[in-house]
Amino acid sequence: MDAADINRLYGELLKGDDEHRALAPRSVSYLGAILHRAFRDAVRWNILTSNTTHGADRPSFKRPEISTWSAEQLAAFLGHLDDHRLAAAWWILATTGMRRGEVLGLRWADLNLNDSPATAVVSRTLVVADVQRTGDPGYAWSTPKTSRGWRTVALDVDTASAIRAHRRRQAGAGRGLWRRGPGVLSEDGSPLHPKTFSYYFGREVKRASLPPIRLHDLRHTHATLARRAGIHPKIVQERLGHANISVTMDIYTHVDIDVQADAAEQVASLVTAHLRSKSSGS
Repeated sequence: MDAADINRLYGELLKGDDEHRALAPRSVSYLGAILHRAFRDAVRWNILTSNTTHGADRPSFKRPEISTWSAEQLAAFLGHLDDHRLAAAWWILATTGMRRGEVLGLRWADLNLNDSPATAVVSRTLVVADVQRTGDPGYAWSTPKTSRGWRTVALDVDTASAIRAHRRRQAGAGRGLWRRGPGVLSEDGSPLHPKTFSYYFGREVKRASLPPIRLHDLRHTHATLARRAGIHPKIVQERLGHANISVTMDIYTHVDIDVQADAAEQVASLVTAHLRSKSSGS
């Protein structure tokens, strides 16, 4: 296989065919990164003489712009939910920074609401699947991709209360639905499709008259608020389940204009303090 073959593979994946859906440039680029590492290792182990991926052109993609809410806006959204059947799921997303699939994968056995602090264990995820057969649900169960993805996350008191309230509502609804998961379920008790979960979020954001953000931006919002609260990046990394702290720093510590303004004032004060001291001494 040479660089031309790899470029041809990229093109086929981007185009798709009658049996396979077209992949997004981001997905193909990630695949290219995996191929590059595999070929690199093959060269290191003397299986190949050269890494032909060096000459291939991985698709480029633009990372989605990060949007976040302020603490006031997030509070307004959570307050708007009242008894919405997905309220507990959105509380968990907003206050832990978990990924969508991680919240959808939670089971009651993963939640410890009796101890202090309450905790949630992340051990499985619900992901969007490529539908190949008639009747496929369009989702699949998976596990965290890295060792840091397997983690125990502390829950604050209000989030634990929201989960308990949701469990009481589920138990009151009968049909044993509370035994199936923490509340991110469709009406018939089956897992809620990830895209449907995102759709419901967008609908509630609009009803709450808040600036539109993606569901994944709740994760960004959590990290940004943690930064503004002075939480050490290492703790944020552990809560978000990032394999490397560089990912936490580069992607999820979104700096908004207010944070920049605070930084500007703090740096300027170091200079102006000397100016005031010199002026008072003259």
